[in-house]
Amino acid sequence: MLSLFLPKTSHFFDILKEQAFIVIAQKQLLTVHSTETLNTLNSLKQKASTHHNTITKKLLHTFITPIDKEDLHAISFYQEQIARYMYNLGHSIFYSPKDLQSFIGKQIEALSDPIFATKSILEQIAEKKDILSTIIAAKEKISSIHMDISDALINTKKELSLDEERLKNTIFYLNAHIYLHQLLEKITNLLHTLEQVMIKYV
Repeated sequence: MLSLFLPKTSHFFDILKEQAFIVIAQKQLLTVHSTETLNTLNSLKQKASTHHNTITKKLLHTFITPIDKEDLHAISFYQEQIARYMYNLGHSIFYSPKDLQSFIGKQIEALSDPIFATKSILEQIAEKKDILSTIIAAKEKISSIHMDISDALINTKKELSLDEERLKNTIFYLNAHIYLHQLLEKITNLLHTLEQVMIKYV
């Protein structure tokens, strides 16, 4: 019975780090355009959702937690959402015209820094280390990617020939930009939550 009232620091952060590993795996798959990749992205998305449900249920039965329950839930929720948008992004890229996929490739590659940073931040918060500089750098990278996406989309629209034959597939490509923007917003929300957690507990 006493175990219900003891901080489950390792347990909660282990699950959160598992979610972070899932997102990293998804990001690495985004440049591999195949049906098998889409299936894997979807499986990873479902796994991230399962981890979120696990944390949600365990929070209901744990009295004392290493950080506020609201913060644990928010971190898990945003990572689950990131995994969801990773799949949506991969799906849209897969069905985009092949000659247009390269336009978004640079922005996808740039995702590596903030994605890997969130995993590192989680590990260091669990050890109560001050990583504000890492969070700030990740946020700045996100802002830079946002600007690059906008510029790339403007340039792409200038070069597109939207005849009827290409219109359907081009819509997938434009949707990929929308999903990438939304993905960046979720990553920004996660970084903001991690920053608040660090300020309160480190």
